[in-house]
Amino acid sequence: MAGRTAKRLYVDAHLAPDVDLTLDPDRSHYLCRVLRQRRGERVELFRGDGLAYDAEIVTTDPRACDVRVGPIVAREAAPRVRLHLAPALMKGDRIDFVLQKATELGVTDIRFTETEHTVVHIEGPRVERRETHWRGVIVSAAEQCGRLWLPTLHAPQPFAELLRRRDVAQTLLLDPGAAPLGGATPLVDTMLLIGPEGGFSDAEREAALASGARAVGLGRLVLRTDTAPIAAIAVLRQAWGWDAP
Repeated sequence: MAGRTAKRLYVDAHLAPDVDLTLDPDRSHYLCRVLRQRRGERVELFRGDGLAYDAEIVTTDPRACDVRVGPIVAREAAPRVRLHLAPALMKGDRIDFVLQKATELGVTDIRFTETEHTVVHIEGPRVERRETHWRGVIVSAAEQCGRLWLPTLHAPQPFAELLRRRDVAQTLLLDPGAAPLGGATPLVDTMLLIGPEGGFSDAEREAALASGARAVGLGRLVLRTDTAPIAAIAVLRQAWGWDAP
């Protein structure tokens, strides 16, 4: 998709006009080695708060690159509604794909969940490592697609806890036998529940429906766990006229 042509870089730092900033080693390496930027070239910086700044590269040390922040060059309004994607945990490469595409499609919150049929479980020290990796995937996708607000990544949680603690106006449970998701979906804070390869158990489905979730479908074909979330998000965004979040 066409958009701003400047190289875009996410930085976890204070940004304001006329601020001199030294990038951390990771961002410095990415800017100087991966993007091959040179002294005097321009880069667009953002930190996920809806603003983007022009900046000039002052030095090109791949371990500590210096930039001078310039004026604001783009603004993005805060999301009008929250769109929570809550898929069951899946294999690593599939998770990366879902994170990337969900970011591109405007999801505001990502909440992986563990279900009865989930085959992937992440525990102990692995959780922190995986979340660090997942945030990196989100940042890269935001840099590429032009988003100025980053999706919030929540810690994985059991399905029952997710149902109990959710705070949205509507919850949609993806169910192969349900009526298709479509245009009669209100533009309100929404959570999409997506099951694992084996689907939700009968008990999980009943619990979700009893708690107020509405079952919706995507046709008769069986979609992969990394295809279903993206298809559901796209259908929902289309129903909303691509006007939100």
